[in-house]
Amino acid sequence: MEQKAFKMQVSLQSLPMRKCACCGEAKFIPSVNLREVSALLSPNGKPGVIFTDAGFICATCGEQADLTPQDDKSVGIVSEERDGNI
Repeated sequence: MEQKAFKMQVSLQSLPMRKCACCGEAKFIPSVNLREVSALLSPNGKPGVIFTDAGFICATCGEQADLTPQDDKSVGIVSEERDGNI
């Protein structure tokens, strides 16, 4: 059975901006953790540093951004009820 691809175009301007819970800023900076790798664990036999993604921090206050998805009602998106069903 062949499935058809469903394409949806959404304007970014129509999406709500996520804001810092601490200060209300809407700009965030990517954050990384740096980890030391010993020569014994390194694939090339030399010590090194690797980075892992740590999320985002607020550009104003430095608070770690909460990346937990919000439900539609908390961001102001409400579906229309039809015949008593959502």
